[in-house]
Amino acid sequence: CPQPSTRYTCGDESDSELSDEWNNASDDEDATVPMPSFPKLEQDVNQHIQQLGGYVFPKLNWSSPQDAAWISHNGTLQCSNFQEITLLLKSSDRITHDLTKPFEGCQDHMQEFNDYELILRKWQGISGGMEYRCFIRDGDIIAISQRDISNYYPFMVTTMKDCCNDIVTFFHQHIKGKFTETNYVMDICRRRKGIVMLVDFNPFSTSTDTSLFEWPEFINNRQLAGPKSHRIECQIDGQESSQIVVFRCIEGSYGIVPNPYQRSKVPLDIAESNSNINAVHLVDYMKRASTIHT
Repeated sequence: CPQPSTRYTCGDESDSELSDEWNNASDDEDATVPMPSFPKLEQDVNQHIQQLGGYVFPKLNWSSPQDAAWISHNGTLQCSNFQEITLLLKSSDRITHDLTKPFEGCQDHMQEFNDYELILRKWQGISGGMEYRCFIRDGDIIAISQRDISNYYPFMVTTMKDCCNDIVTFFHQHIKGKFTETNYVMDICRRRKGIVMLVDFNPFSTSTDTSLFEWPEFINNRQLAGPKSHRIECQIDGQESSQIVVFRCIEGSYGIVPNPYQRSKVPLDIAESNSNINAVHLVDYMKRASTIHT
C-alpha cells in the first residue's frame, strides 16, 4: 500500500537544518534500499488482466485513481500490467485518501478497516459524451447531469428528452428496489438510443462530485431550478405514470468547467501558490531568513 508522502512548505525548517540534510544525503548514496516486491500478487494480477482481454480499469473499494491519469502513457486509466496499475495507485491522492481517511465525515464508521480490494474491470473505451451522473433520493431519481463537464457536446442539448427517458427507464427496470440504499449517486453510460449501461455507484454525500449541480441543492431539499436546469417529464416504461427529472448539461463553449484534476499535474507548492495559507508561510519564511542573516 502506498504511504503518505512528506511534503515540505516554506517555514518548516531553517536553512541550516536543510543544509545539513543535503550534506548528509551523500553519506547514504551507497546504501542500497531494496525495492518492495510482490511476485505472487503481480503474477495473479497479470493473469487476471489477460483473462479480461489484456486491458483493465483499476480501482479500490471506493475510488479509482482518476486524478493520476495524466501520468499514464496515454492519459487514461487503461492498464495492461501490474506496474502500470501500481504507478497509478501510488500517484493518486484519491487512493491515498481511501487508505488513510476512508470514513472521513461518516458518523457510524468503523474504527479500523483493512478489507481493501483491488478491483479490475475489463477496459471499455467510453466517450465522455456518453457518461451521465444520476442522483437518487428517497428511492427515486431526481436529477441527471452531464459527467464530463470539461467539454461541450452539442448533441446533449438536442437529445436531452430521449436521454432522460432512456435513463429513467433503465433505472426502473434494473436498479429501483434492487439496491439496498435509498439515497445514492449512480453513473451510467448511454452508448446510443435505448442502450444504457451501469458504470458505478457512489455515496450520496459531499465526498462525491456533483458535476453541474451543487450539494446544498440536494441537502437542503431546495427545488432544483435555474436557467441551466431543464425539467423533463419522463414516461416510465410499462406504466401509465410519468416522472419529472431535472437535467443539466453544458449548452455552449462558455459553460465549460476546468478539469478538476488539473491541480494534480503540478507540484503542491505551485498548486497552492494562490492560497492564503501559502502566503502566510512565505512571509514567515522571509522573516526568519532575514533574522538569520542579520
